This record gives sequence, C-alpha cells and structure tokens, in this order.
Amino acid sequence: MLIKNTLLAAFMLLISPLFQTDNSYDERESTILYTLMGLTDYLHYSPKEINDDLSMEIFEDYLELLDQPKRFLLQSEVDQLSTFKRDIDNQINAFSLEFFEESDKLVNKAIERAKSIYEEVIESDIKISSND
Repeated sequence: MLIKNTLLAAFMLLISPLFQTDNSYDERESTILYTLMGLTDYLHYSPKEINDDLSMEIFEDYLELLDQPKRFLLQSEVDQLSTFKRDIDNQINAFSLEFFEESDKLVNKAIERAKSIYEEVIESDIKISSND
C-alpha cells in the first residue's frame, strides 16, 4: 500500500507542472493519458491487453454512462460515435483523445437541442381543457 501511495504522489508531482505552464490543452491531456496508462500497466494486478475487444468494451460502457437515461443523443449521433468502436485502442496507444472530444461535442450539442425544445414548450400556451 505504501508503494502505491508513493507512486500516486510521484504521479501528482509529475503532472503538476503541466497545469502551471502554457502547454496546450491537447498536450496536457495526452500527457495525463500517457502517465495513467503507464501507471495502470504497472500497478494493476491484471492489466488487460489493449485491443479491439477492449475497445468495444470501453465504447459500450462509456456510451452507457454518457447518456444513461437515453434522453439526449439521437440514434444518428450514436451511429456517428460508433465509427470509433474499434478505434479506441489505437487512440489510447497514440495518446489521442479524439473519440472523447467528439463525444463531448455531440453531448453538448444534444443538451443545447434539448434546452431549446424545453424553452419552446414552456413558452407555448398550454390549454388544460383541450382534448389534445
């Protein structure tokens, strides 16, 4: 336990300069991903092989967490993200966050769409006595 805590402290010291300099967002995120992957390989008792099977598993789990109540993303947007289904492992190995950035953009767009629909419904006249 002491070794893991020491390694975690070393990790925090390693990445702290990233937040104090003018490094680009992408560079910081890639460095953090690189460091986390190295720590995971080193500390995990049974690390998984990073391959297409893991990529599909990550995709399914992430998608479930991303829009758990299935209120925001349209099927077309899920299909758009599905193009990354077998590529997440390659992005992890390349320290790329393209899939996660794309999913973030789509969710933000979907939330804005939901807000506009909500505002439109709230502003409309609702007649309680109507059979509609």
